[in-house]
Amino acid sequence: MKMMSIADATSLGRRFDVFRQTSPPPDSFIERGLFPPLPVWRGDLVWGFGIVAAARRRAVSPLRSVSVEGTPEEAVCIALELEGRVDRYTVDEKSRILGLLSELGVDASSPRIAVLVQSSGSFVEQTRRYESLPAVVRRLVSAARLDLRSGYRLRRLPEAVWVAIESVERLTASETRIVATRLEEIRRRDGLNVRECVEIARKVLAAKDPVADSHRLRYPELSAMQERFDRLRRQALDGSGVRLEAPEGFEGASYHVSFDFFSRADFDRKLARLGGVAEVCDELFDLL
Repeated sequence: MKMMSIADATSLGRRFDVFRQTSPPPDSFIERGLFPPLPVWRGDLVWGFGIVAAARRRAVSPLRSVSVEGTPEEAVCIALELEGRVDRYTVDEKSRILGLLSELGVDASSPRIAVLVQSSGSFVEQTRRYESLPAVVRRLVSAARLDLRSGYRLRRLPEAVWVAIESVERLTASETRIVATRLEEIRRRDGLNVRECVEIARKVLAAKDPVADSHRLRYPELSAMQERFDRLRRQALDGSGVRLEAPEGFEGASYHVSFDFFSRADFDRKLARLGGVAEVCDELFDLL
């Protein structure tokens, strides 16, 4: 254990600075020295970059440090153990951890490393998939606007389409996945080139409801059937409180009618409105 000036601490190598910046200890803790000694390995600070930054802001010096002996793998293990976020590293952090391992010549498949990153399975394959994605898709995944599995599955969608998707921040992660999936299906179905695909993507993303608009383009016949059903339902039952439901995808042989009633009069009124369904029955069954 030795004392190190804040100037010396800030001049240490930063190869191990691979974790997202979490909140350092409170200033009162920093001022009283209530934090672990800073581990130093071969001129590099192994962990505690947030502590050093906070100490510098508060003009706290000197700081306690300890020289770490051992292999590069052991130094990485120390960093991961002190960080202590097994199963809670972002895919960006995992990518930086892999980069550090490569720089230090440490085997990425090391069991000692793996269990400190995630409790089961290998984080390496998942991270390699992330690193293979276009930069714009990585940004969406990193920002939790798209899950990694979908990003990898849809990686052949033109990058310009992803750029257009990224610009529409109102989409949730689920909506982004659905819209991107349908755009890729439309691209493959119609054999679209990049320009055509981007043009359709921009029209979909400019719509009031991109999810609904992408569904209409992906399933034009089904969408037309749904629109016709909605029109007939409104014509027969609008404002009645009676619910008319079609089988999913209009794949079936029957419709479902239901309603709630609170009195005999209400029951009679809703029952009478079912006569409106009889008037459009032929058209309804044409949809099945």
